[in-house]
Amino acid sequence: MTPHITLQSIADEIGCSAKTVSNAFNRPDQLSAATRERVLAVAARLGYPGPNPLAAGLRRGRVGAVGFAYANRLSYAFEDPVSVALLAGVTAVVEGAGSGLLLVPGSATEERNAAAVSAAVIDGLLIFSMADDDPLVHAALARGLPTVVLGEPEPALLAGRGGEPLRWIGIDDRAAAAVAAEHLLALGHRDLGVVTLALNRGHR
Repeated sequence: MTPHITLQSIADEIGCSAKTVSNAFNRPDQLSAATRERVLAVAARLGYPGPNPLAAGLRRGRVGAVGFAYANRLSYAFEDPVSVALLAGVTAVVEGAGSGLLLVPGSATEERNAAAVSAAVIDGLLIFSMADDDPLVHAALARGLPTVVLGEPEPALLAGRGGEPLRWIGIDDRAAAAVAAEHLLALGHRDLGVVTLALNRGHR
């Protein structure tokens, strides 16, 4: 079995400190060009790929990714026009901030969905139009990450860490529905129907 190569392994090979090896990868300005080249050459010969970006991110307290949780299968994010437009706006912002985007779809079993968001390596989370009783939502809130809800659940139904209301982005559905109904009535229509989606899993 190939031995695990660490910073200390490289340091022992060269005869320097592990800090010097770390600086060669993370703070090259702290070393002379010759020293850094020697460290990198030995690291390459030993098969060391470089510092683990996940571990480095955890040490910094930031991993450089934002989660996007939604209730549908993974492909829905690329097929639904609203989702495509929404993600285009989200990615423009996170890309500008030097971060990435991790999609957390809700297309598997409830247990897998909750586990996916619980294990996601992210700095914050966007929840897009999910039922207030969805296990994925509650798993997300249990992590205590900075969270923003887009559309649903309504902020009154959930509370973030410390019992404080979540940040929420949406529209005034009651006012929008009133405007739509007034428009139809002004056109002379009197028998109106409403088509909506169930946003509580227990009431289909």
